Amino acid sequence: MLEIKRRDGLGRLAKWNTPRGKVALPDIAIVVNPNKQLIPIKELVREFKPQILMTNSYIIRRSKISEKIEKKGLHKFLAFNGLIYTDSGAFQFYSRGIKDFDPEEIIEFQKKIGSDVITPLDLFTFQDDSKGVVEKKLKETVKRIRSVDKGDRLLVGPIQGGRFLDLRRRAARLVMKENVDVFAIGGLVPLMENYEFKSLVEQVIVARNELAVNKPIHAFGCGHPMVFSLLVLLGFDLFDSAMYSIAAENDRYLTPEGTLRLEDIEELPCSCPVCSSTTASELKKMNKGDRAKMLARHNLYVILGEIRKIRQAIAEGSLFELVQQRVRAHPSLLEAFTYVLKKYGKFIEEYDPVTKRSAFLYSGPESEFRPEVMRAKKQIKHVKAERFFEKEPFGNVPLGLKYVYPFGQSLGPGKEVKKEPSHEEWVRQVIEYQFGRGASKFFKSLRIRKSPVTGMPRRVFIDGQFVGAIRPNDGFFIPNIKGAELIKKATKRPKNRVVINDDAAPFVRDGKSVFVKFVRDCDPNLRPWQEVLVVDKRDNLVATGTALLNAREIKGFRRHVAVKVRHH
Repeated sequence: MLEIKRRDGLGRLAKWNTPRGKVALPDIAIVVNPNKQLIPIKELVREFKPQILMTNSYIIRRSKISEKIEKKGLHKFLAFNGLIYTDSGAFQFYSRGIKDFDPEEIIEFQKKIGSDVITPLDLFTFQDDSKGVVEKKLKETVKRIRSVDKGDRLLVGPIQGGRFLDLRRRAARLVMKENVDVFAIGGLVPLMENYEFKSLVEQVIVARNELAVNKPIHAFGCGHPMVFSLLVLLGFDLFDSAMYSIAAENDRYLTPEGTLRLEDIEELPCSCPVCSSTTASELKKMNKGDRAKMLARHNLYVILGEIRKIRQAIAEGSLFELVQQRVRAHPSLLEAFTYVLKKYGKFIEEYDPVTKRSAFLYSGPESEFRPEVMRAKKQIKHVKAERFFEKEPFGNVPLGLKYVYPFGQSLGPGKEVKKEPSHEEWVRQVIEYQFGRGASKFFKSLRIRKSPVTGMPRRVFIDGQFVGAIRPNDGFFIPNIKGAELIKKATKRPKNRVVINDDAAPFVRDGKSVFVKFVRDCDPNLRPWQEVLVVDKRDNLVATGTALLNAREIKGFRRHVAVKVRHH
């Protein structure tokens, strides 16, 4: 199960509860081969401190050390106490034309060697497979997943479907019904290798749209840092690859923007421990074995550094900005990003927070299709206003929203707006922007107290009663119970509401958070970080607070906080 901490687009900072403790996501499972250790595993664990190691059960089973690993178990053999994930070897079976295999035997072998996360032998689907072939492989893969007795292990559910979007959807729906713990979308490596990123993102997002929201999603075989941020933005939590090692053996130097050949490098464009302690010239003069080890370490530093950069970007709400930097590394990436925003922007917007810690930065024409812009254009239609200002890429914006997110926290083309809203304009218009048309109907005879430091509106009163405050960082209105009652009175159920069970109401009235299992219903248009009204089934106000999940997630999670209560 997952616990979401922060998010941006479909990307999420989450804690994954596993048999080996909590794992921070997104992350990459570092692939190791016990038979061939370019970086000795003990050294890798000590230097890079991975959360997850991945190894291939097919390779182990066919190796001379198989019996030794069976006897000791993977964790002792690898001297690693973290999460160990084993692949079934599906790609090796089909790339090498091996036919003498038993799917049940492969699962039992993974259990025998002590893997924490086990993978059934799915039928690898190639992009040029016919639809009939793909359908047969899909059915057989689901049959094999269904037959697995996972015991106390975590089970992977491979999702294939090839280039056929309807089969990708069907595969996702079928696998979701099984007792799996990780969704793994496969068949993506050939698309990456051929830079067919437009096909890749479409195959990914149609499957992602069907999957449950409470489990990790793994991009099988994707291990190049240039695609991590885009795939995280589209909902992936996990990656894996031995690319750091394979590239090193071929004198390839990974960067977040692509791959360089060592022979073409004059200066090492990196400050990792490897690149800080040697030069390109010195690397070229090393013997092949030493050079490969140095390049593998550099590649791994780059891969893990990009994962950390992505996690930080999600934490501060700047993942879209990072993606827009990364996709400019290759025209096919930029094309894929723009395409997916245009075609699937509505789905992405469902998961994107209504407010973020960092500003919206216009980074190019594709910025016009970002979820913040789509949502803002829709919500300003709810606002009654007489004065407006022009703000790209949002268009004509009510003046009262000048300092409200994302309008007041954005940098883009256009002139500075000199007109200033009155404080009453600000309060009324932001309430309608947040809570809907007519939501400010009962906010009459306003008295607004300014910040003594900035002079901006802060505390809002009606007839001497405090009803809420303007939040400094995003200009949003945060109602207290009195303010929430006025908003509830002006809007119809289920607008802005989270409806809870009667037995949970006493706890929420005492200020306890609202958990998903106590939610009866909610506004279907609920978005993460939206200010909401918590009501009982008779629409009596119980509390106000911040929704941590969207409507789909509230229904999809079994254990998670739905609303962090603010006033009760």
